[in-house]
Amino acid sequence: MSIFNRDGEAAESPGKLPRSADFEYLLWKRHAAPSAYHGSLPELIASDGLHVRRMISQQHHIAFQAFEDADTARKITSRIERSVSRGAALLGYAMFSDSDAVAIMHTGRGLEPGWLALPFPHQDARRLPTLPLRVAKLPKLRLVGGATLGWAKGELSLKIALEQRGSEFLDSPEAFNILEHIRSVRPVARVTHDGEGRELRLVSKKEDPPLERAGVFRLEAAFPVDDVIVREFGEDPSFRVWLVIRFDQELFCLPEDWLGFWLGVELEDKR
Repeated sequence: MSIFNRDGEAAESPGKLPRSADFEYLLWKRHAAPSAYHGSLPELIASDGLHVRRMISQQHHIAFQAFEDADTARKITSRIERSVSRGAALLGYAMFSDSDAVAIMHTGRGLEPGWLALPFPHQDARRLPTLPLRVAKLPKLRLVGGATLGWAKGELSLKIALEQRGSEFLDSPEAFNILEHIRSVRPVARVTHDGEGRELRLVSKKEDPPLERAGVFRLEAAFPVDDVIVREFGEDPSFRVWLVIRFDQELFCLPEDWLGFWLGVELEDKR
């Protein structure tokens, strides 16, 4: 896809992530974070038996890394194969909602549906394969966001933006454009008191507005906001906006309910 950069010059997107169907071994983990959406930050690790891909939600961004490591890949695939032999068909996220980690194996052809999965109990989740320390120094794709609150055409509106960053990653053989994989974005709010979080319905309409491409690595959208929620909770020190992002199966071949990641954004109030 050819679009224009900020200087008006044509720029090429590196396109989607290739070979996602080959990464049929997947580990999903939840990291406790009381202030985060759903009180946790998800992590997904996938392997094809030789290569490893990792994506994780963090407080202010979503990170993606990819590398080749036969030993780590073998540990991941063997653990998943041993686990799912005792597992069940994956019906949806809700059946494993209390699990700290889940082993998943894609059994469909290509990107067709079909999965086996087994949730790990809390104690067993601690013994899952760990990634090598050198991963921290590998090129990293980062998806970051921002949000601005203001009035537009007589209604309160939240304008959001998502950007892909990471110049080293773009120079690597693993380069791709994660924006090409985004199916939807929806802002939510959360307040936290005494370690207990509460999700707030921030957007006032069920239908999400279209995502607009504002550059090769930038998406924007404007959402009508429930001004009652903003008036009631907006001054709360724990009030925070999160962008919940749904990706397609060409990023990771998983059921739709498992393709959600989120990141927190700083809210700029221009009312």
